Order: sequence, then C-alpha cells, then structure tokens
Amino acid sequence: GAFWGLVVGFVLGMIKLTLQTLVQSGTMADTGMLGAVGAFNGYYFAGVLFLISVILIIVISYATAAPSAEKVEGLTYESTRARQKRTGQGPAPSAETRSLRPEIIGTTVVLALVLIIYLYFSFWL
Repeated sequence: GAFWGLVVGFVLGMIKLTLQTLVQSGTMADTGMLGAVGAFNGYYFAGVLFLISVILIIVISYATAAPSAEKVEGLTYESTRARQKRTGQGPAPSAETRSLRPEIIGTTVVLALVLIIYLYFSFWL
C-alpha cells in the first residue's frame, strides 16, 4: 500500500506540475478539465493529493495480504524488539531513554520549524 501510495502520488504530482507550468506560461488555456487542474492552487492540490494517497494506501493495505514475518524482520519497531529479545541483545529501551532518542528529537525540531514557518508566512496573506 505504501509503495503504491508513493508511486501514484508522485505521478499525479508530476502531472499537476506539468499542467500548472503549461497554464502559467500561456501555452495551454485554463479552460476545460486539464486547464482547470493546471490553474488549481498548488497548495490546495497538495492537500487533495495527500488525501488521495492516504485513501489509496489504506485500501491497498486492506485488500492485500500482510507480508510474512521474514519480509518485515527488522523493518518495524515490533519486529526489532522481538529480534532483540530472541538474540539476547538486551531489553527494549525504557521510556526514559526512548524519549531522548536522536530521531525523536530531530522529528520534533523539524515539526517545530514547519509550524514556525507556516505561522510566519500565514500573516503575509
């Protein structure tokens, strides 16, 4: 599901970008269905594309069988913890050490920056 969500999202995004470029350059009129897609606000289209991708991911994930445990070994949090227990590499990290992991700190910083940029540019409209 995730793979097809990425593929379809990329293809639809590139089609939108091409149509938008053609409409904005005057090569294509903004009438008709393709012209309307090209003239549609790109930021709103990002939201629509996100919803399409999420729906596609959910539908395909429920429509197909789950991958075997061997295929996802080490790729998901639960399979990593199970492997740690099985191989005796130690217990899973406690809540205290887990909260200070670099990926959690990095994610928090990126989300904070996105929020700050969004709020900053929201008042310029």
